[in-house]
Amino acid sequence: MSFYDGVSYSLPYKVSSAPCGMQAASLDIQRAYHNSPIAPIHKPFLAVSWKDDIYVGHVAVEGLATARGIQGAPADALLDILGHHGIEHVFKWVDDVVIFRVLNGISFGTPPSFDFDLSSIFRIMDPLGVLWHPIETKGQDFGSSVKYVGFLWDLDHRRVSLPDKKCLKLLSKINAFLAASSSPVT
Repeated sequence: MSFYDGVSYSLPYKVSSAPCGMQAASLDIQRAYHNSPIAPIHKPFLAVSWKDDIYVGHVAVEGLATARGIQGAPADALLDILGHHGIEHVFKWVDDVVIFRVLNGISFGTPPSFDFDLSSIFRIMDPLGVLWHPIETKGQDFGSSVKYVGFLWDLDHRRVSLPDKKCLKLLSKINAFLAASSSPVT
């Protein structure tokens, strides 16, 4: 099967098989854990199990930790809606979304062209009331590399890496852990 078969492959496969010129953009839903209202008639059915007892969860006071799927279901619906509009290569992790697009064709002397851009995606999503973080704050416009779920996905070179800032942060935590440990770490 090829990239163009419309089959949903995993994100690493999408990157490792990226056709020449493929681009990706990332978006982040604002306050995802606060934008999932619970209908009053559903409240009695949101139960929380804790220490062998069951409690009615009238509100999702711990974000969605107490109500799994409240964010996943709307995000899955967004992906289905985008797919309906021909934007098929989309992945999400809770409230983070990455969207891939491929070149329409390569012609010498003409600028590259694609079937959609971010404004197309926002036109589809705006009537649904999706609150996206401003692209300048979280996310990025289409390009040959994209920062998504903490990794830098380089489509031209077909590789994934940690951004320098995140790498240094993790190294600092590891070094602090090793320095505080009085016994060998396995």
